[in-house]
Amino acid sequence: MTNARNTLIFLTFFLVNTALAQSIDKHFEGGTQGLNTILKNSIDYPKPSLNNQIEGVAIMQFNVDSNGQASSKFLTKLDDSIEKDLVEAIDQLMPRWKNTGQAYSFHLSVLYGITPQKKLQLNDQVLNYSQSIDRFSSAGKVEIVRIESQNTLLPNLTELKERIADNITANELLKAYENLNQLIRYTPLDTILLQTRSFLEKELGKSEYTKYDEDLLAALSNQKSLYQSQVDSLYVGGSSSYYPTLKASITYPKESSKNDIYGVLLYAITVDNKANVSAKLLTKLDQHTEQEAIKALSLVSQNWIAKPQTYTLYQPIIFAPAGFNTSEQPYSRIFENPSVLSPVLITKAQTTYTRVEKQSLGYSTVPPGQGIPTGKPRPMSLPPTSKPEKINTEKLIKTYEKALKKEKWEKAYQVLNEVIRLNPFNKEYILRRNQLESQLGLSDYKAYDLAWFKALNLINATTL
Repeated sequence: MTNARNTLIFLTFFLVNTALAQSIDKHFEGGTQGLNTILKNSIDYPKPSLNNQIEGVAIMQFNVDSNGQASSKFLTKLDDSIEKDLVEAIDQLMPRWKNTGQAYSFHLSVLYGITPQKKLQLNDQVLNYSQSIDRFSSAGKVEIVRIESQNTLLPNLTELKERIADNITANELLKAYENLNQLIRYTPLDTILLQTRSFLEKELGKSEYTKYDEDLLAALSNQKSLYQSQVDSLYVGGSSSYYPTLKASITYPKESSKNDIYGVLLYAITVDNKANVSAKLLTKLDQHTEQEAIKALSLVSQNWIAKPQTYTLYQPIIFAPAGFNTSEQPYSRIFENPSVLSPVLITKAQTTYTRVEKQSLGYSTVPPGQGIPTGKPRPMSLPPTSKPEKINTEKLIKTYEKALKKEKWEKAYQVLNEVIRLNPFNKEYILRRNQLESQLGLSDYKAYDLAWFKALNLINATTL
């Protein structure tokens, strides 16, 4: 232990819910209390790190194989002193992981902050990652140990991002790299920043963070697969039943197609510990797509399995003429969240085209190419082929801002509705629409936007 502890307001706590505590009790000798005690007594704020104002989040991963052999690795790096101190604490944990006959993993996060807790920024990002791991991995949780003192303020993250953006030029790569390293200390779960640092390290011929970032990116990408595997335990019949049922029950409404209505429709499914299921639509495209979603919900809502704690899942349904490139922003970031299910894409091309033929006992629909046509066959109109929709709302935003400037409130409202159909994840847009509805005496989206805005806060979606 160093004397640095005496200069700190040493506040250590763990965000452990009942389900996680039971999981730790199962996998760790001494259970939750034993784990907490070891970490509280073992982790200190190293004096060199404190003197150098080193702050941020250190994340480690514990892996125990089916033979009970435990191993660990760091997924982030702050400095050598912090890493050395954590290794000493980890050494005390390693012999205590139990051999259950099955492989499992846990994550541990230690947040080193010189700033008082109430002034720390982006805590929710780490906590959200913690909660998602707890809920959806077979045995995992990011434990938060917060070590704080009152000294200097945390750097403004927005300013840091602006500095990075300004500095990414051919002759300032090193400065950009240094700024990026500082930013990632506070936001280690941002895949875009990690990928940017990987690019800069290659450009600069460095490898200080390469291994850390590779392992962390792998862990973050596995969150979705971990979650998807858990769908098998949350839904009767598993993911192989849920997704086909959902997709098969939804068609692109003719009215919506005719009126060029497309975008992202989202709903929330909440399941309590008694298997009571409630569902709520969170975004609105039009009444026809809404009816399709309600129809699909009625088919899947009764098959969710109760867990000791209530859980909420968010299902995006994308209606698009041909497709959406969901690998771009803002979609990629929101869809990476483990509480958001894989989006279901409904395109116009999925419409079932049938031929109606007169039979001796009436009429029946026959899929094209099947049955014996009566009389001269009529050519079919196939759906036009088109490229996936490019996610670009910039033109619409300019139109919206132009309408605002000219005080054409109804026009601005109509255009903003189109923007939100394509990007329902921007909180600022939702707030703007709420203001316009109040100004125009409307309430078409008020109930939806209120519920969705609350949901965005719950799943920790920032303004994208």
